[in-house]
Amino acid sequence: MIRIGNDTVIKEVEKIALNENYIHCIDRLAKIRTDASEKALLRLFEQTKNISIQTVIADALCQQLSIAAIHKVEHLLEEGFDASILELDESLYANLVLQQIDKPYINEMKNNVLQQQAHAKQLLDVYFQQPVTKKKSDGMTRSHAVVLYGIIVKRSFVKKLPLV
Repeated sequence: MIRIGNDTVIKEVEKIALNENYIHCIDRLAKIRTDASEKALLRLFEQTKNISIQTVIADALCQQLSIAAIHKVEHLLEEGFDASILELDESLYANLVLQQIDKPYINEMKNNVLQQQAHAKQLLDVYFQQPVTKKKSDGMTRSHAVVLYGIIVKRSFVKKLPLV
């Protein structure tokens, strides 16, 4: 679907994007980097009031480097998003930096993202009882460690665990 990525595919994916497999559908639209897929994501964002779905769509729009979505993502960050799915401020920060858009809060956002990453690394280091490197650790590969890192990050921010 991504390789085809024409308007017909986008329309068909958009029709089913808000069902129970919304993450998969929205991810497909995010990876089709066209104006039509960006517009479809913007329409989907407006159609749903489900915070979880809006969070995933906002992330997809940031992946698309959508300038039109920046205000919507900012609003979602202010009003609240589903932090159990992802950290939306990281997505917005990356979009702003790549687009070279300067916002008054960008330095604060950068510091927050760096702090979140450092916190997650500390949690991983504690879990493994040693710093995580590119080598295997206790039979766990680096890719497994990255997946675990993502799980720990989500859980730590949801539960607001203190820094280690």
